[in-house]
Amino acid sequence: MHESRPLLFGLCVFGMLLSGCQTMRRYGPMAPAVTACREYSQQGLIALEQEHWELAEQLFSKAVETCPDDVDARRHHAEALWNRGRRDEAVAQLERAIALDSENAGLRVRATAMRLAMGRVESARREIETALDIDPNLASAWAMRARVLRAAGDPARSMADYHRALGYLPDD
Repeated sequence: MHESRPLLFGLCVFGMLLSGCQTMRRYGPMAPAVTACREYSQQGLIALEQEHWELAEQLFSKAVETCPDDVDARRHHAEALWNRGRRDEAVAQLERAIALDSENAGLRVRATAMRLAMGRVESARREIETALDIDPNLASAWAMRARVLRAAGDPARSMADYHRALGYLPDD
C-alpha cells in the first residue's frame, strides 16, 4: 500500500501540470534576467549602504537594464542618482517606478520629497495629494504634505498636517 503513494503523488502532480495548475510552476526556476537583476540590486544595496554612490548607480543601472519592470531596482537607482547630484535623472527614474506601481504611496512620498528639495513646490503638492488619495492613513504622507504646505507659505495647515501625522504614528 505504501509503495503506491509515490506513484499516486507523481500522477497527481502530473495531472495538475497538465490541467494548467500554476501551483507547481510558481516555484520553478527564475528567469535569468530576474536572477541577474536581483544580484545587481543586492550588490547595489551594499554600495548604497556604504555610500559608494557611483558604484551603486552603476549596479542599479545594470539591474534596471536587465529587468526594466523591477520597481525596487528603479527606486534604488533613483536614490543612487540623487546622492550623486543627478537630481533630474533621479526624479525621472522614480517616475518610471511610479508608472510601474501607481498605487504605491511610499514611492510618491519620496518623489514629493525630491521635488520639494528641487524647489518644485506645485509639482510636489500634486504628488503628495495623490499619495494621500491612495493611502490616507500614511503618516509619512501627512508629514510630507506638512513640509509642502510650509514651503508654500501655509504654516497653519502645515502644523495641522504634522499633528495628523503624529496621530497615525504617535511615537515618531
